Amino acid sequence: MNQAQQAKKHRCRSAALAAVVTASIGLSPAAVFASTPIAASHTLHLAFGADMQVPDPDIFYEVEGNAVVTSVYEGLVKYADNSTKIVPCLATSWTVTDAGKTYTFYLRHNVHFHDGSLFTAADAVFSFDRRKGVDSAPEYMVADVTSMATPTPYTFVVHLSQPVAAFLDYMASPYGPKMVSEKTVVAHESGGHPGDWAQGWLKTHDAGTGPYEIAAFVPGSHYTLSAYPGYWGIKPYYRIVQINIVPDISTQQIELQDGQLTMVLHGLPINAVESFQRNPDFTVHTFPTQLKTMLDVNPYLGIFRSPEVRQALRRAINKKAIVASVYGEMATVSTQFYPVGEFPPGMALDDPKYEPSLFVKALSKVKGSRDVDMVYSTDNPTNQRVAEFIQVELDALGLNVSVRGVPISQIFDYASTPPKQLPNLLVWNMNPDDAAPDSWIRIYANTDGSLNELHGSVPEVDTLMNEGLHSTDPKTIMDDYSEAGELAAASGEWISIADTKDTVVATKDIAGWYHQPPTADTVVLGDLYYSAK
Repeated sequence: MNQAQQAKKHRCRSAALAAVVTASIGLSPAAVFASTPIAASHTLHLAFGADMQVPDPDIFYEVEGNAVVTSVYEGLVKYADNSTKIVPCLATSWTVTDAGKTYTFYLRHNVHFHDGSLFTAADAVFSFDRRKGVDSAPEYMVADVTSMATPTPYTFVVHLSQPVAAFLDYMASPYGPKMVSEKTVVAHESGGHPGDWAQGWLKTHDAGTGPYEIAAFVPGSHYTLSAYPGYWGIKPYYRIVQINIVPDISTQQIELQDGQLTMVLHGLPINAVESFQRNPDFTVHTFPTQLKTMLDVNPYLGIFRSPEVRQALRRAINKKAIVASVYGEMATVSTQFYPVGEFPPGMALDDPKYEPSLFVKALSKVKGSRDVDMVYSTDNPTNQRVAEFIQVELDALGLNVSVRGVPISQIFDYASTPPKQLPNLLVWNMNPDDAAPDSWIRIYANTDGSLNELHGSVPEVDTLMNEGLHSTDPKTIMDDYSEAGELAAASGEWISIADTKDTVVATKDIAGWYHQPPTADTVVLGDLYYSAK
C-alpha cells in the first residue's frame, strides 16, 4: 500500500469512527466533516507513531501516550505552562512540615470522576494505595509513604519515612500518582476480588477526573477521547480527540497536508518542518522540553570494556555537527548531563572538547574485534539519522559499526537482560519522569535504574544521588546531583548529544497552547481551541 492509499484508509476510518462517537455526544458527523475546515471543527485529529501501553495511570510509563493519560487523569499538582514551577491542580494548596516528611494537601471541591462520584480525600488515599498495590514501574514515587490521613473530607495528609527532595515533582509528573475513582475500580475488579485493582478493565477504560474520558481504546488501531460534560474546569473546545496509529511519519506528514490530521505532535524531520514553516496554512510551535538524545555505551562488551576507550569516545562524537545536520533549530548541543534548565551554567557539565585523535590513540592500546553493534530506537525517526552520523564518524576512526533499528518496547527490556546479550551502543531519546534532577539520573544512571538499559554503573554516582534525594538543604541537593552528573558523564557510559525541543506542526488558527516541559511529545489537549484571526 502506497502513502496515498494509506492516507485514504486513515481518512475513511476517522470518518467512520467520528460518526459513531459524535452521535453519542450530540454532534452530527456533518458538523465535523462536511464543509467545515478540520481546524474549526470540534474534533481534534492526531496520530501516534506506535501503540501506547495501557492507559492505566499506575502502569503507563512511556512517552507515546502522554496525550491520552494526561487528558483523562489528573494529579494533585501540575507544572505551569512552559515552566517547571509546580502549581495547583486537584489540590489548591499544600504545606510541608516535619522536616520534609509530612505533606498536607488541601483539595479542590466539586470535582467529579467520570462515573459521577465526588472526589474527596478518601479517593486520594485509595489512589496512593492502588499505585502501591499495582506495583508497576511508577510505584517508586510512593515508596516512601508510610501512612496517610484524612482529617477532613478535603484534607489529605501524607507521611514519609524520610525526606524526599523530589516528592512534589513526583506529584506533578505525567507519570505521577493520578486520582482514580474507588467506585469505578471496585466495581470492575476481576471477579469482585480486592487486590486486582481493576487492571483488566482499565486497559481500555478510565476512572479519572480529567477533561476527557476514554470513548474507545483499540490497540493497534485507534483511541478516541470524548469531552467529559461534568468536568470541573473549563470545558474543552474539542469535544472529540481522535488518535489513529500511523507508524510512518511520512504518512502523518501527508495526512496533515491533506487535512486528515489537525497536528503532528512530534517526529517530523527538519526539512518537513521547514516546509510547513513556509506554508501559510500551518504554524510551527516549538516548546522547551526535557528530552535528550543520548548515546549509551555497554561497558561489558569488546573494546568498550576499557574505561579509556569509553572516555575517549565522548571526544570522538561531533555533537555540534550532529545537531546542525539532524535537528537544526529543533535542538541545541548538550553541554550538561541533565536536561536543560535543571542546573545553572557551570554545574553538572558534560561538554568535552571534540578531539577524535584521542579515540584513535586509546583504541590502539586495546586488543579485540573492532566490530560494533549499534542500535537506535525506532520510536523517533531522528534517532536513525543520529546513529548513521555516528556510524560514519566511528568507521573513519577504525571501527566497523553496524546500525539497526529496534522498537522502544524491546529496548525497555534491555535493563532486565544480561549485558553480554545486548548491543555495544544505543542511540535514543530519553526523558525524565519529572523536572527534579533525581528523576533523570536515577532511572538512567543508577546501577539499578529502571531505564539503565546497557547496565552502566558508577558506585559513587549512586551514593551521591541518594544523599541528594534525602537532603533538605537546597545547596547540598544541587551540589550532590551536580557532582553525580559529572562523574556519570566522565565514565563514558552515558554520552549526551542533543537537548531536543518539542516541535508541533498544526493547522493555522489553533490557540490555547499549554506545554509542560517534563511531559514530552504532547501539549495540554483540553486547553486547545479554534480561533480564526
